[in-house]
Amino acid sequence: MKDMKIPDLQWLAVYNDEAKLLQNYGKGIEGKESTFKDIDQTKLKKLFLVGGQLNENLMRSLFIDVEEQLISIFGVKFYIEFPRDKEGNKVKGKLVYFRRVKKDFTPDKGIITIVRHCIGLQANIDGVNHQQYLFINEDGTFTLSQKK
Repeated sequence: MKDMKIPDLQWLAVYNDEAKLLQNYGKGIEGKESTFKDIDQTKLKKLFLVGGQLNENLMRSLFIDVEEQLISIFGVKFYIEFPRDKEGNKVKGKLVYFRRVKKDFTPDKGIITIVRHCIGLQANIDGVNHQQYLFINEDGTFTLSQKK
């Protein structure tokens, strides 16, 4: 699996009213690529990471459900639960998404770009920042990360 590269992924936001916003590399809002800031998190239901072909199988393969507070990887569901606040209320996390790009300058290969995607939830509970992330690594593996 070492030679495997993750596919070029983009996000697809699905809202409570089933409206959709696709990142769409270069063809988003007003002819530009949609950015993470363009997502209306107050109405967000799910965020999918999809490859080039937007079909039902890809849309079901890797997503985060903000309402249910879960990450689904090829049908395996990881429910995210944050500590309760001081009043004992259940806390829901806010969506986090980013991608890391690394550029190496090597004499024999030129520029190598490695993309690592991250989706997850973050909650600030009584002044403490709690994070639960899923990283999609360069070699196609996944890393679950929890931090406070």
